[in-house]
Amino acid sequence: MKSMIAAIVSSLAVPALAEAPRVVADIAPVHSLVARVMQGVGEPDLILPHGFSPHTYSMRPSEAAALEKADLVFWIGHGLTPWLERPVETLAADAHVLSLLEVEGTVLHAYRDADEDHKGHDDHESHDDHNEDHEEHGEDDHEGHEDHHNHSDGDDPHAWLDPENAAVWVLAIAEELSEFDPDNAASYRTNALSAKQEFADLKADIAKRLSEPVKYAVYHDAYQYFEKRFAQTPAFSIATTHAVAPGPKRIAELRHQAREAGLTCVFAEPLEDSKLLSTVVEGTDIGMLMIDALGTSFTPSGQLYMDMMDGLATMFETCAAQ
Repeated sequence: MKSMIAAIVSSLAVPALAEAPRVVADIAPVHSLVARVMQGVGEPDLILPHGFSPHTYSMRPSEAAALEKADLVFWIGHGLTPWLERPVETLAADAHVLSLLEVEGTVLHAYRDADEDHKGHDDHESHDDHNEDHEEHGEDDHEGHEDHHNHSDGDDPHAWLDPENAAVWVLAIAEELSEFDPDNAASYRTNALSAKQEFADLKADIAKRLSEPVKYAVYHDAYQYFEKRFAQTPAFSIATTHAVAPGPKRIAELRHQAREAGLTCVFAEPLEDSKLLSTVVEGTDIGMLMIDALGTSFTPSGQLYMDMMDGLATMFETCAAQ
């Protein structure tokens, strides 16, 4: 009898756990940030599966169903996944929707001019100037910085590759979750602050590891957020768009350019055809390394973002050592 009474009292004294909100994220890096903030509360759903390009994708019925049931949707924005805009407006019409490119404080860079970019390190600001500029602004002081603004039209959408943006976004994600789910607000806030510190430590670690410029080329120009944050500049990019491959004349020019630039490596991508890069470096001692900006090499989780960024830094280190 006493044990039964104790059990009843115990059940009354402990409040029932609030049901976690149903949350959807567009790509694995965003999913990772949301999962990190929701740690201990719930798990978000991921729309874009591994192995597919975020620029062109058709949702499967299960993904559309997750979007339709969502309480909150976190996505980069139209610039990265234009195919997702209409489903978000229709299927998730009643959900809270946050485009991360529109979050206040996000570092944004315009697309680089395909005809003018990548003409060598000498045409860009010096690494000393880059580092002095960031020291002057400090960790959280972005006021007046020309690359900070709060609209996303015409901006390069690969903004998750700057860990400062990740730090800004986890706080915004926590705020959005807390507004919808106040019962778990303390957990969201604690997780976001912990993640923000992890990203600050990550940024400092990568900056130390990449203290010298690396001589490399990329398949396409999608890494400027990482490059500008860590004072790196590609010699050139192979393709100017996702749809246009270089012809024989362009490949011959790229081979000459690679030799002239003294490249140590070129970066291939999991979702692109590496044969083009192989053709460019054929007959040279230039290495070819795989660089993964979408975390396709990792299982989706709250740890994926950290692992992905560390992996990017490791590839740059490997290139420098060749």
